[in-house]
Amino acid sequence: LATRGFNASFAFWLVFMCMITFIFLICSVRTNVAFVVLFTSLTLTFALLAAAFFLNADNITANASTAGKLVVGGGACLFVVSLAGWYIFVALMLAV
Repeated sequence: LATRGFNASFAFWLVFMCMITFIFLICSVRTNVAFVVLFTSLTLTFALLAAAFFLNADNITANASTAGKLVVGGGACLFVVSLAGWYIFVALMLAV
């Protein structure tokens, strides 16, 4: 997990997932606020994680502190994603 090749290739996968979730975000604008919050936070999560892995691919020892902060920010955004996801789940289960 500490090789440049792995970090760079995984960062490209995260960038691709960021683009996919951004398309989902655009498509969800007409549905409801919960989906917009979910996909906005998920897009931000993938962007932050991609930046962290690109930093690690550049120089893992020099950029460890900044990459760690980006990973923590991605985790915080992912917590918001989980809250929005649970809200959507409960709203669908309790729908009359």
